[in-house]
Amino acid sequence: MDWLLQPDFNKPEFDHATWYFDGSLLDGKTIILRATGFGIAIVSSEGDLLAMARGAHRIGAAPRPPLRHGHYLRSSGIRR
Repeated sequence: MDWLLQPDFNKPEFDHATWYFDGSLLDGKTIILRATGFGIAIVSSEGDLLAMARGAHRIGAAPRPPLRHGHYLRSSGIRR
């Protein structure tokens, strides 16, 4: 994962931030052609962009463990 805007989780703005995730899988039926990618945006309650990241899964790479933080799902994203 590449952070394009590095988060600083010590800032108080992150206490009420919303996390947005998006990902996609192309050519999922054909394993050798699969391409996956994702993006993450962390937005303050005032609407300011606090952090953003992107990433891609490489063929043959081990899957990463699931996100295990104190977040819960919301219809508009994940809120901390």
